[in-house]
Amino acid sequence: MISAEGPPLQRAGALVDVMDALPSALRTRGHEVSAVLPFYREIKENRAFKKKNTGITVDVQVGDKVYTARYLEGRSASGVQLFLIRCDEFFDRPGMYGERGKPYDDNAARFIFFCKAALELARRLTPQVQVLHVHDWAAALVPVYVNALGLPFKSSQICRSAFSRCAESNFLDD
Repeated sequence: MISAEGPPLQRAGALVDVMDALPSALRTRGHEVSAVLPFYREIKENRAFKKKNTGITVDVQVGDKVYTARYLEGRSASGVQLFLIRCDEFFDRPGMYGERGKPYDDNAARFIFFCKAALELARRLTPQVQVLHVHDWAAALVPVYVNALGLPFKSSQICRSAFSRCAESNFLDD
């Protein structure tokens, strides 16, 4: 599962709730489930959440720039495997999407990076990922990149869940 929000984030909301309940429910039914999230400052500063560096780094191009994705690994309170994408330039900030009611100006670049970095991780995992379940607008480009890059996922292996239409156009107004 690929989502901009989920445990161990402490914020309450529909997406965090879904990303807490759905992977746990699938796991109790015998499915192997992993979730990919950005390594936000809130997670970085959470001393109770145990994470370790995977040693995997990947260069990700966004426009004319290249950013390095570093991957960390941990487990949610319910035991779901979590992969965290670290790029301090994009995710080491006070807010997830913005501050004081104003979205970050580079949200498009931030979540393009996140989608590409999540796919790079999926390409490297063993056993091979069977289903990509992308959640909300921040992960919505994953299926587009799968198609554009000719990655080995069929459309039947990709599921998209949307929770908030109003946030989808915040960075498209320019």
